[in-house]
Order: sequence, then C-alpha cells, then structure tokens
Amino acid sequence: MADPVPDAARRPPLTGFDQFYEQAFRRVVGRMFLVVGNVHLAEELAQDAMVQIMDQWGERRDRSVESNVAWTVAIAVNLARRHWRSLAVRARAVARLAGRGHSGAVSLDVEAIERMDTYGLLATLPRRQREIATLSVLCDMPAEEIAAVLGISASAVRTHMQRVRKRLAGGVGKPLTDAGGERS
Repeated sequence: MADPVPDAARRPPLTGFDQFYEQAFRRVVGRMFLVVGNVHLAEELAQDAMVQIMDQWGERRDRSVESNVAWTVAIAVNLARRHWRSLAVRARAVARLAGRGHSGAVSLDVEAIERMDTYGLLATLPRRQREIATLSVLCDMPAEEIAAVLGISASAVRTHMQRVRKRLAGGVGKPLTDAGGERS
C-alpha cells in the first residue's frame, strides 16, 4: 500500500543555504554551461562553487540571492580557468614527452583543448572577451554584475564588449591574436 504522505511533505522546510542552493544551482549550471559548453563540466564546476559558497555562508547569508548567484558564478569561472590551465599544462607535458620519443605518449593539440571551453563564434574570441560576451549576451547580465563576477571595472567590461562586436563584425572565424601576437 502506498504511503499517503508524499516525501516532500515529510521534509522540513528549507532554510538558509539549502534554500539558496535550491534556488540557484540550476541558474549557476546554466551560466557555466554557456561558458564551458559542456553540461557535465558545468555541473561539476557549479557543485564545487556551491561547496565554496557554503563554507562562506556565514558571511554571505544576508546578501541577496542575485548577489550570491553572481558570487557563485565568479567562483565557478575561476574554477573553470584553473581546470583549463591544468589541461593545457598536461597537454604541453605530454607533447614534450611525445617529442622525446617516449613510447605510449599521446600527442595532444593544446589549441583543441583550449577550444573545448566554448562553442560556435565564442570559440574565436580571446578568453576574457569570450567570458564577457557569454555573461552579457547569453546570460543577460549587466556590465556592473559582470565586472563584479570577473573582478574588473564596468568600463573594462564595456570596452571588451566593443572589441567583441568589432572582432565579430570584422571577420568571424579568423584566428585572433592578442597585442603580443599570441593566441588568447
């Protein structure tokens, strides 16, 4: 015989961090998916960021949900950067080993690894511009919120968005280089 009281009715009401998690997790995953282009990685980054925000909850509990979501996305973006740096370091190490003739080493294309983080047109942009374009256009975040997430000024966000528009209007898909001539 089925239990007449559903599980949700037995569960105590959500408070504090649990309530924030319920409200914010899917939003953080969605924003991170747009940044990394991989739902599994987006979920992992969002979960790791939630663990960090939970550790900071005593200091952040009185802030708005939007403020805490922005902070959680900022943490997740930093975790994604760390992830990509780690992949690039590993790829270069494997490439060096492969160049020395070690058996069993697989040659990896560092450019391919760096491009896994986005899709479509965003993949042609330098990292900072790609992050700003994703948060602005796809996540519909204002310049001030993007600035808070990335730790830069709102005017820098607007400048980068102007550069994004100029780059995309000037030739989609061309390899892009930064001022030093290296691909960003």
